[in-house]
Amino acid sequence: MIRLNSDKQIIAILTPKERSTLLEQSTVIDDLIYEKVRNSKFGDISLSAYELQLLLRAINYEINHAKTPKLKKIFTKLCERLVNDFPVSLTTNAEQSTLSNTIGILLNQGPFESTDELNFHLQDFINAHNELPNSEMGNLSPNQVNKRIYSKWESSDRTVKLNENLVLSDLQEARFFLNARIFLEALTNQEGDTATARGNLNRKFTKLIFERMHWRPGHKEDTIRFNKVLNEQDAQPLHIIRIICELARLVRRRKRKFLVTNKGQQLLIEQKAGELYTLLFRTFFRQFNLSYLDCLPDCYGLQGTFAYSLYRLKKVGASWQTTESLVQSILLPKVQEQIQQSLSVYIKPHWFIEARLIRPLDDFGLLECSYGNTCNELIIRPEKIRKTNLFDKFINFSF
Repeated sequence: MIRLNSDKQIIAILTPKERSTLLEQSTVIDDLIYEKVRNSKFGDISLSAYELQLLLRAINYEINHAKTPKLKKIFTKLCERLVNDFPVSLTTNAEQSTLSNTIGILLNQGPFESTDELNFHLQDFINAHNELPNSEMGNLSPNQVNKRIYSKWESSDRTVKLNENLVLSDLQEARFFLNARIFLEALTNQEGDTATARGNLNRKFTKLIFERMHWRPGHKEDTIRFNKVLNEQDAQPLHIIRIICELARLVRRRKRKFLVTNKGQQLLIEQKAGELYTLLFRTFFRQFNLSYLDCLPDCYGLQGTFAYSLYRLKKVGASWQTTESLVQSILLPKVQEQIQQSLSVYIKPHWFIEARLIRPLDDFGLLECSYGNTCNELIIRPEKIRKTNLFDKFINFSF
């Protein structure tokens, strides 16, 4: 819950569990806010609007890096509660400044007979603001964006709807899905050891799968050229598939062997292709940390607002788009700001969406990439992208 005190500071009220979790488990919380949480007797902490932003950023980071599902659930509920009470946090710094000035005018009106009356008028104003369409948010209101971002994909009232009824013929361009099936089928038929002592695939099995996999243009040749001996992590697509399959509980390791679970065996049936594809997609983008795919700085907002990016891609992705233009059209203003803050002279903003959105969606067969003369020896970058027919068949939205 959020309210204002008599000094016009924002009061965030934490439950005992939320307070102890922030103190004991948060790794990136601002020192000043940490002290405020620690010194709060009943979970009431007084924050400025800027400090509330810092707290929400820290909580979002913990959601994307939680070590256990229980911990992630606590941080997610806290974030949902704070943002639902104050979703204007999605706005840009410039918009927040304008909003703060307007709120300041409202607060100077009066006199108000009590703090409760002040809170009533303020909440009225905030509610109205959060219902207004915003051109920088794809003409969605802050409340609509908030619902897109925090809606659970598995719930009955979800706003992101994934089609589990796809058939195998729909998925012939989805490299990640095809490779995952190859991986699971090979494990099912493998009799010897497949794991190393450290929990990776052993070289024998890695070489076997490497030859069977579907690859992006040039990737297989480059992998062979730069690696005389092939370990699992040298073949990154295979390495990521193994991680995703474990996260999705399709595979488990027992001593020196990876075993396909009963769930994995059931989803390997051809009639279950759509269910397997949906599970892999959801696990990849909702559970897996996308920053593991590259060496770029962390950007928790990019993955945290992935549902919004999908919504925007559905709207603008029918025609060819440059990756540079997509930074403006599929990312929320706050995410763009976060990327800008992490840049150095050697990093370009569109590299983030190339590595963490475009390439994975291409591997899932949802985007088509056009490659021009923008390659060097190590990295082939997509010049333009557009959505495929599978994108519209698989992903839909509701309010």
